[in-house]
Amino acid sequence: MEDYSIRREHYDKLVMCTGSAVTLPPIKGINHKRVMLCKNYEQAQTLHQVLKPHQRVALIGGGYVNAELAESLSDLGCQVTLYHSHDVILNNYVDVQLSKMLVEILEDHGVKVKLNSKVASFTDQKDSLLVTTIHDQNEEVDVAIVSKGFIPVTNLLEGQVKMRVASRILCK
Repeated sequence: MEDYSIRREHYDKLVMCTGSAVTLPPIKGINHKRVMLCKNYEQAQTLHQVLKPHQRVALIGGGYVNAELAESLSDLGCQVTLYHSHDVILNNYVDVQLSKMLVEILEDHGVKVKLNSKVASFTDQKDSLLVTTIHDQNEEVDVAIVSKGFIPVTNLLEGQVKMRVASRILCK
């Protein structure tokens, strides 16, 4: 028999997993129709419907999602370039040696990996999208996919529990 009564529980720390949202980097033109996000299942389904073999795809960010997408899209027949603003991919998760190995694997799959290449803008072209880095490197692509970092959704807890300052990020 289940008991639905309200009772008090005592604990030292409380961890609540309320989800996350994609952070949008300050890139000029990020709202362009050829720029897509990929964080959740619905966005991945949209990508699956939109992307076709032989398309030129720019992936912005060198985290887990784009590392997986890079290999999958390359295997689908897309021309893939992965842009990452750091000198190693998966920099928050793996060491330099493993990152270098992963870059080699991606390159073996035909992915162009551009490290230390922070994207500055997306510009509309007649039938494409121009990706420009802060070092004025340009590449025309059919689609750009941004998956660059996540922030916790904490507005559910606002005013209810004491949180660390780093955790107070609200998604509207």
